Amino acid sequence: MAKTPTRQTRSVAGHEVDGEVIRAFVGSVGRLSAGYESRVRDELAVQGVHDPEPGTWYDLDPYLHVVEALLDSVGSVTLRRVGRGVPGALGLAPATATVADALAALDRYHAGSHRGEAGHYTLSLAGDGRGILDCRTPYPCALDRGLVEGVLDTHGRSAVADVAESGACRRDGAEACRYELAW
Repeated sequence: MAKTPTRQTRSVAGHEVDGEVIRAFVGSVGRLSAGYESRVRDELAVQGVHDPEPGTWYDLDPYLHVVEALLDSVGSVTLRRVGRGVPGALGLAPATATVADALAALDRYHAGSHRGEAGHYTLSLAGDGRGILDCRTPYPCALDRGLVEGVLDTHGRSAVADVAESGACRRDGAEACRYELAW
């Protein structure tokens, strides 16, 4: 996993992330595979991130390097599964009243756990139990999609999250990934 990953995200120089986010990511990786978790911990150490602590701020770029290296190593399906486990690891949004509230909580959590312009999640409701979510974060698309599905999971819903027909995706150079959601 030590090779230089293929960067599909924008520059994050000078931005920071709370160690709680890194720990939740590592924990979600570990629930899939102890081997992957060991590799992620080793790569974090190479990047100078040792035993991240909640409430401690870390440079975002080394962490993002590890996330992207994992994507290159295991693929988007596995990274999506990792992302899906992160909201549960964080205890994110289970007490909110509605799915829309939970998705708004994802955006608030993201803003509070990152310093610098680390993007956001914007939900536009499109009817009862449907919405369009634009993800403008520095993270790979697969991780964001998994996070969104994980938030829906916290409400006992099954997610239908597909890239909109417009083809808006950061992987293809767009500013945001756009997901059509139904719950």
